[in-house]
Amino acid sequence: ISTENERLSKEVASLRTALEDLKSSKSDLALALSVSDSIIVDLKSKGAELEVRMEEAVKGSDRQIALMEVETDVRDGEVKALRRENEKLREGNEGIRREVERVKFE
Repeated sequence: ISTENERLSKEVASLRTALEDLKSSKSDLALALSVSDSIIVDLKSKGAELEVRMEEAVKGSDRQIALMEVETDVRDGEVKALRRENEKLREGNEGIRREVERVKFE
């Protein structure tokens, strides 16, 4: 009986140690879970912030594109005006040449 009691006492002590280890592991897991939750919240916050920044960047790019399109339209208008002016000058030069030719023959 004494040997059986010693064996059972050792087994109970071993089970108590295992229980303490499990309690410690549970505490460690709870802490790890808390840290993990905190990291997840932080990542979600950073993700939302990044999404807002990306939207702002896209809007900024859209505005730049619109400005560039307006500038292109203005330049196209300027080019057309210069072409019309150039055509008028050519017509004027042609008129002067005809006048010079006419004067030469007179």
